[in-house]
Amino acid sequence: MQPTTPQLRLHTEETTQRPEFEEFQSLGKITDSLTDSIGWRFAYRPSVDEQTDGWDRQRKTGRVIVESALSGQGEPKTSHRNAERIAESLTSVLDELDRTRHAVWQLEAELAAGVPVAARQDEANHLARRLEGALQAGATAIDCDAAAMYILDDATTTLKMRSQWGLPPEKLIAPPRELRGAMADLEALMGHAVALEDANDPLPWSSPEPDFGSALCVPISTPSTPLGTLWLFATEARPFGERDTNIAEIVAGRVAAELEREMLMTRASAAENVQRQIEMAGEWFTQRLPQIKPLAPQWQFAGQRLDDSPGGEFFDWSVLSDGRLACAVADCPGLNINTLLNSAAFKAIYQSHASHRHSASSLLRRVNETLWSSSPGDAMASLFYALIDEDTGVMEYASAGDPIAVAFRDSKYRSLASGGIPLGVDPDMAIEGRKRRIAPDETLIMLTESTRHVTLKNGKLLDEPMLARAARNWQHLDAEPLCEKISAWLRDETDEPAMPKACVLVVKRRADNSQ
Repeated sequence: MQPTTPQLRLHTEETTQRPEFEEFQSLGKITDSLTDSIGWRFAYRPSVDEQTDGWDRQRKTGRVIVESALSGQGEPKTSHRNAERIAESLTSVLDELDRTRHAVWQLEAELAAGVPVAARQDEANHLARRLEGALQAGATAIDCDAAAMYILDDATTTLKMRSQWGLPPEKLIAPPRELRGAMADLEALMGHAVALEDANDPLPWSSPEPDFGSALCVPISTPSTPLGTLWLFATEARPFGERDTNIAEIVAGRVAAELEREMLMTRASAAENVQRQIEMAGEWFTQRLPQIKPLAPQWQFAGQRLDDSPGGEFFDWSVLSDGRLACAVADCPGLNINTLLNSAAFKAIYQSHASHRHSASSLLRRVNETLWSSSPGDAMASLFYALIDEDTGVMEYASAGDPIAVAFRDSKYRSLASGGIPLGVDPDMAIEGRKRRIAPDETLIMLTESTRHVTLKNGKLLDEPMLARAARNWQHLDAEPLCEKISAWLRDETDEPAMPKACVLVVKRRADNSQ
């Protein structure tokens, strides 16, 4: 009597190597032409480069050699050494062509993966149906009677049935199986296919459904993460061949793709919702920029944001209770939601202090102290602030950080902002105010600090002289069209893919004869 052999078979998956490239079709014509020209016969010797490209694949490499002199044609027209140099040059060309082919091969696969994943509005409830359909197709293809998908929990300690076909529906509400001791599942998660060809044999590789005579278990995984196992059950004991294993692994890949797609769709939906909220917050911030201009016949105001990103910059103008005109440009560095929140808090601090009687320098000092004391140290801002007497044109101004501010008339301009540390960094920073008179037909242009980081097409960073030279061509315009011209010039002259977040504020005093 022959001893019984346990009916267990492990199918180890072998790494699939990329097939070698076909022979270089034009190589034969080139070598034949060289042979006729110089009298030496060339040959190509393919080989395999053992160094992989990082993707566990090998590239075909080879070399061109000088085989022999052409017989019956007399002496070759060049030396053997020169012929070898020609062969080395051909080898270099062929190797470069081979690398190009290999790069295209990889690129085409990456482009295929770049197809956007889109969801139908009515497919939210279809995942269960798609999974069950995949299990049914796999089981039917290899003549099995049932199939089940078991997914690992976050702690990688249990396996829970998440989908099934051919089993009682109440199996889905059964408690999860412990991964410890599940030998077949553990072996499958290591990358092997486990075939239990006779479940009645006394094996430690027990099936999760002992009522079936045989079973096949394969891993469900992405290229980087094991997700669980796929079991296919047959009523009777039966063998499982390589074809059965391959089909089961294809089905497991389909299941993994469905699960990964669903996870990607969930993450994309969450990211889209977050992005929508950020955009709405940016729109909320933009809508609260000043719209109604002061009723000051001798003065014109115009402002504009240069991009639509939810950044932290703003401009402001107002008429104070004592009749003075106030204007400002401010900027908080950054482009994320934290910047937006800091900007909203900074603007609230600025407007709160601006509602009390103040000078330009005292306003900046109060804002600096409040910003420093009310933040954990991550809030800082640049600010240019000016107070203008409507009748005399006398302007008192102060700045912190490094905004751009120029006053120009005719061919002359003057820089107003003085570079310094931003607000919110040092509670004891010294801030001094200055005064000057804005003459009739003189214009003030103020830009947020972020514009200093704009690289123009000439390769230089934006500064006051560049701004003044550009604005000089439009100084005859009113404030609104002048602001439009400056904004368009900045967008056209920037050498960056997208215009950084920035604000432009223009204040112009009309000539006396225009009142």
